[in-house]
Amino acid sequence: MTLRYLCISHRSKNVMEILGENNEYTRSIIRPARTMSFSDWLIYYYEENRPPYRDYLLTNGWLSPKIKIVKFENLRNDLDTVLNKEFKLNIDLNEIPHAHKSERNDNSYLDYYKDRTSIDIINIKYRWTFDMGFYKRL
Repeated sequence: MTLRYLCISHRSKNVMEILGENNEYTRSIIRPARTMSFSDWLIYYYEENRPPYRDYLLTNGWLSPKIKIVKFENLRNDLDTVLNKEFKLNIDLNEIPHAHKSERNDNSYLDYYKDRTSIDIINIKYRWTFDMGFYKRL
């Protein structure tokens, strides 16, 4: 969700131009993100009782071997593994643009988690993701 917050808070004007002012996503997510701290936004976003991340990936409590986890921070390598090595599609991944690349270091996302509440929210909501070893707990 950090990535979603960053995109919304820093590029919300472009998103709002595309979606329009009266789009439900604009009203419920983008507008609040423009005026809240990251910690307040996390609380707001997760108070809507969004399902745990695992619910988007599991079918009847089971992770299908057909689901491939592609991490944004390792996009080219992960896509190469899935698309070219596994599915043999031979796609030139050098064509994937990297627009709005940050100059920040790899761990700068940790700067957003300044309080225990923010860390607890992420650790609880993404517990399954951490338990599966996809990421380390904050």
